[in-house]
Amino acid sequence: MLPTYERARYLRAALDSALAQTMPDFVVLIGDNSRSTETEAVVRTYDDPRIRYVRHPENLGQQGNWLWLIEHAETPFVASLHDDDVWHPTFLADLLPHIENDPSVSMVFSDFDVVDEDGAVLRAATDELRRRSHRETLPAGRLHLDLAAALRLVAVWNAPQPAYCAVLRRSAVLATQFPAAIDPVYDIWLSYQIARRGEAFAYAPGVHTQYRWHSGSSTNTGWAAQEDEIFSRIIVDNSGLGEVIDEIERYWAHIRWGRGVRLMSDPGRQTESRTYLRSAANRLDPARRLVAAAAGHSTATWSALGT
Repeated sequence: MLPTYERARYLRAALDSALAQTMPDFVVLIGDNSRSTETEAVVRTYDDPRIRYVRHPENLGQQGNWLWLIEHAETPFVASLHDDDVWHPTFLADLLPHIENDPSVSMVFSDFDVVDEDGAVLRAATDELRRRSHRETLPAGRLHLDLAAALRLVAVWNAPQPAYCAVLRRSAVLATQFPAAIDPVYDIWLSYQIARRGEAFAYAPGVHTQYRWHSGSSTNTGWAAQEDEIFSRIIVDNSGLGEVIDEIERYWAHIRWGRGVRLMSDPGRQTESRTYLRSAANRLDPARRLVAAAAGHSTATWSALGT
């Protein structure tokens, strides 16, 4: 599945990578939210029966487009390819057997490199995300996890990436309700729902995707309210799990700390920055806690830290 919106510049590389898969039996279903005709013009240059293109009469939004593709797919397994990302040639061949041969698995995921606008690997960013996700330490195949371990995988390590580096069992996605309050952070929500239902994850070792960071990517636009909604629901839904919920709360606090720090340099967002720092203070290490508490309550301290 290839949801797209006004990214003709990168679309050809994404589409070429899908058509170059070593496993030939698949369909590329493209859902186009674009208002311009540039995306359609790129797609029309291909003469490949595996491509099925639909231009929506109105913009369905990022999550709406993705869910439309899920609903209209005709295969038991689906994989999402962002219109600015690239699959390695063996993406489907390497991932699909892990889910096709085990009916208990609802998602098989792999690793990825972060690349810039020109496709050059951003090594520091890639290594940092790999370290946080623990993907290099995961065993190949089905992951045997209880609920606490599955929540750690999803909500602390953020290891599965169903939006661009996974193959999904379509029935598992169709069984999931996607609240409007989490739109468009459907990927974290889906991983959480799979974990909560006790369905299995599998891991296919190795790098299989190039995940592109650029000024127009959703990674750089931020979905703070939606992420907060998801983390809040995870904590409330699983409050009896103790240790892993404490880990999730600390991880969430560091996310809010990071937001507050990033907003320090913007004079127009002082109130927002202070709100994030104040809300994170109780779950940070002592040094950060002191800074967050002081900055969250004092304009003078905030201004000094911002400079």
